[in-house]
Amino acid sequence: MPHVYEEWLRQYGRGPGRDPIFHRQGGTAYMPGVLENSAEARAIVAGMPTSYELPPNALVVSTWQGYMFEFVVIDEGDAPPLLVYIEGEGDAQQQGSRTLSNWLAGLLRTENGQGCS
Repeated sequence: MPHVYEEWLRQYGRGPGRDPIFHRQGGTAYMPGVLENSAEARAIVAGMPTSYELPPNALVVSTWQGYMFEFVVIDEGDAPPLLVYIEGEGDAQQQGSRTLSNWLAGLLRTENGQGCS
């Protein structure tokens, strides 16, 4: 697991101090729901007519309303690219130059009402 994610879970794993906005909008990025993200992601892929398979070394960091998920491949260093899979769009894609680190920082900015880049 990337060190930056371990640290983030230690500090913010249960949300940034209040009921997480991300939960209410239909996504799961906080404990304990994050523990089920890999299973949910595999179910999303399995339900699609695709040859895509979630890598066995994927760390699913969020799911969204049962049709998409975001993940990293854990052996790609401590700043791995963030990949997104959206139901019906084939393979997972990297979102620009987003990494796990800047995604986590953006999630906290969103939670704290500061917008996200």
